[in-house]
Amino acid sequence: MPTKKRQLAPPLSVRRRLQLLAFRDAGGHGGKPPTIIIVAISSVSQFHYSLDLGATWVQNAVVGDWRAITWSSTLSRFVAVGVGIAGYSSDGINWTTQALTGTYFAVAWAPELSLFVAIGSTTTAPAGLATSPDGIAWTVRATGLGFNVTYTKILWNGALFCAARNGNKSLTSPDGIVWTNGANNDQVGFPGFGWNGTRFANGTINGFMGSSLNGSTWTLGNLLPSAAIPNQIGVYLHGKFVFLGSAQDAAWTSTDGLAWTQGTVPAGAKQGIVWTGTKYLALIPGANVITSLDGATWVNGAAYPSGLYVNGGIVINK
Repeated sequence: MPTKKRQLAPPLSVRRRLQLLAFRDAGGHGGKPPTIIIVAISSVSQFHYSLDLGATWVQNAVVGDWRAITWSSTLSRFVAVGVGIAGYSSDGINWTTQALTGTYFAVAWAPELSLFVAIGSTTTAPAGLATSPDGIAWTVRATGLGFNVTYTKILWNGALFCAARNGNKSLTSPDGIVWTNGANNDQVGFPGFGWNGTRFANGTINGFMGSSLNGSTWTLGNLLPSAAIPNQIGVYLHGKFVFLGSAQDAAWTSTDGLAWTQGTVPAGAKQGIVWTGTKYLALIPGANVITSLDGATWVNGAAYPSGLYVNGGIVINK
């Protein structure tokens, strides 16, 4: 049975390995303006949250090896998954957790289906797939997706799920249950990918950008400068694709997923792109927040405690 845990929020004091972010508008109370909360989850039983766009962070102990988090605006609920565990929260601070068979590295919400889908490792059976209508009651499913592979990304585009696995292959599903393998392409990698209403776009492992109309067959664009391979994160937010890598010139934007504009970004690993309503915001693990008005030109923002280490993807509730 799920166990309700009201979490305390002691000061952040030690280094934690944080895996994924969720960004939400919690809504106002008593005439107050809406509260924005960023939630970061950890594989070592720690959540952290920020109420001031990443300027300061509060530690929140939630026991478990957590790997992915998403937000449903329909249900006004965060849902997180990990190694043998799932949890949900209405405010990102107080969590209810329960056991969930399997290891999950990605989770997505499909409002058209009223369904959460979590996907992960197929090294054990049942293998790497679970669904839930509410983030509370889960069904673990046999995937038929192959043995000993790891699925690291999942995205719902309004009509189908597109998931990415190690080995540079994508998979699609209209219902989150029955999946079809896409064409194998050694040039296509999935550090991050997004959907702009017409096509998917993704970063690749060999300096190309890829695009797809159906999530299965990918077309490579022009070769990017090798120093600027966007090999870390990519999303579609606020009308454009934004991809970031570790080099200073590894910032790329596109409105259509075909023509790309190079920008500048502080050096270092990048994680967690969100749109705050006025600017893009991301994190350099162990260093600081970075921000951008257009997704192309990034500047350093507020430092955050060295104990905060972020590594993963991001979702936004808008």
